[in-house]
Amino acid sequence: MARKNYVCAPPPIESLSEKRIGQSFWPKKLFSQPDFKQHIEVQRVLLQQIRRVFGALPVQQTLAEGLANGLITEQEVESLCILLAQQLESNAVQKRLALYLPFELLCPITFGSASVQHASARLHQAYRLAWESQLREHEVRANYVDGDVLEPALLVGDHPRVVKAAHLIPGLLKVGHMTVADVDTYLQSATEPLLLRSIRDACVVAADLGLLKPDAWTSVQCSPLGGPAPSTGMTKSRARWLASVAHMRTLRERAATIAAALERGAHVTELCSDQESLVALEALRVAALQNATVFRRHRAWLKTLMSTDHGPEVRDSLNKLYAHIYAHGLVGDADLKEQDIYIPCLSGPFYENRHRLEPSPADIVTMCTHVAAHPRLSQLVYPVALIFGSRVKGYGLAEADCDIAIFVRPGVNRSEREYLEQALLQVYNHKRFDGTIKLFWLTETSKGLAVIDWPGHISSDARPGWMYVLFGALWFGEQETIRLLHEQLLSTYFTPPQTMKDDKPTYERWLEEMERDSLQYRLLHKGFERFYPIQSPMHTRNGVAIDGQSAFYDTRYRRIATELFVRRVFLPRLDVPTQY
Repeated sequence: MARKNYVCAPPPIESLSEKRIGQSFWPKKLFSQPDFKQHIEVQRVLLQQIRRVFGALPVQQTLAEGLANGLITEQEVESLCILLAQQLESNAVQKRLALYLPFELLCPITFGSASVQHASARLHQAYRLAWESQLREHEVRANYVDGDVLEPALLVGDHPRVVKAAHLIPGLLKVGHMTVADVDTYLQSATEPLLLRSIRDACVVAADLGLLKPDAWTSVQCSPLGGPAPSTGMTKSRARWLASVAHMRTLRERAATIAAALERGAHVTELCSDQESLVALEALRVAALQNATVFRRHRAWLKTLMSTDHGPEVRDSLNKLYAHIYAHGLVGDADLKEQDIYIPCLSGPFYENRHRLEPSPADIVTMCTHVAAHPRLSQLVYPVALIFGSRVKGYGLAEADCDIAIFVRPGVNRSEREYLEQALLQVYNHKRFDGTIKLFWLTETSKGLAVIDWPGHISSDARPGWMYVLFGALWFGEQETIRLLHEQLLSTYFTPPQTMKDDKPTYERWLEEMERDSLQYRLLHKGFERFYPIQSPMHTRNGVAIDGQSAFYDTRYRRIATELFVRRVFLPRLDVPTQY
């Protein structure tokens, strides 16, 4: 009998466009269908063009300025504008890209060849229509601020909501995509109360920025975030999260006082306890971003701190400090290498992050072989493990857990659940697994395999619509079994059901989950700030009206989000011809 091969496979959403390795996990018949191949090729070419332009265009510089300064060619600008326009014109899911596109790409180009001006005008029109379509969406406000969203089972009432697209008005005004007359038209035509309030809040910030006359907005009541909806209780994970938030708030308040002293010339003169070091490092980070000499004065102290044995929180704070001053241009690649500091590519591909996983890929593969060799478990589950979460995405802290999911074979009785939960934890036993394993219970159908959506599901039950896990996780296990699951399970998602979920097509809800997981949880709330200082142009006197302190408005974040949207908020379809 041939020896079975165990591997780490790329996230399926990435492997679809990876011809050399990734596509080997998919059935060849998929790629023999022209429309299917074309869907994937369109995404690949768009992502390639976005990365090319972002690589040439300095942060904060508009597309028009980059063209005028000779940093990008007319051909590159024309290609990007047309590709983005096609994306925004394609379907309801892709129109949500309008929420994340950097404002700098939306500045009208009124010079150069007729073809580049025409392409710019097409992007302008496609973006505006896509943006207007998002004015009908009532978004959970916390998704764009801190992620403080309660579990549905604990909710009493609804989360505070906004029309987030309306909050983009100041940015669109600033780059010339929108005029004051446009804003007035939207304001006068808004009859839905939440939309009207969201536009007014955006106008307050636009007035702060000098983009609208302030007289008309001084009496408008701003709308600070009021916290989540009331709940019927609290889970242990939420209690831990709230405690960590409170801890960080206290640390930052203490650090702000010290930062002011450091800017005046004070110095951290001796090593501190871990808690004191955390405060000192946060203060040093804040002060150094305002005054580069603060960092230079503390180089020796930082070097000593690096060589001293401290807890993981201190190491994380050191990494954040160096990452921020690296983004600010105060240190270079050599400094990061000397301090053994790694800055991940947050825009992916996430397959590259397997090298920094804990447990290691070899350890996880070994666990899968133990499942295959187990006389009972091997009959109940497949020798395959899905690893997902912040570590896979690249922004996990030193002590961050790994999330894991397992496939239960078709026909296994629900009564085996308790045994599975306990036995699997014995095999997948590592300090980075948090003591819970998600189970995808499979059943056979006429179309292949499907995930069972249990009524009255419990915490270990994975759901059919968890696309961010099925398509976004790293896959470990026996190679042929991975191929089988790609063919029999994942391929069924390329022909979505003609059903509705919460008043939207199921297909759209699937991709909304991928959007939230890839662009918001927790990249927007925590992950981005671990490597980049937030530089939001909306952090004004009245910026709280649109949560202007959030990374959501930061150009670097919006670049990362755009790449992630194109790369991961995507599912090729077998039932819809390519429209391009």
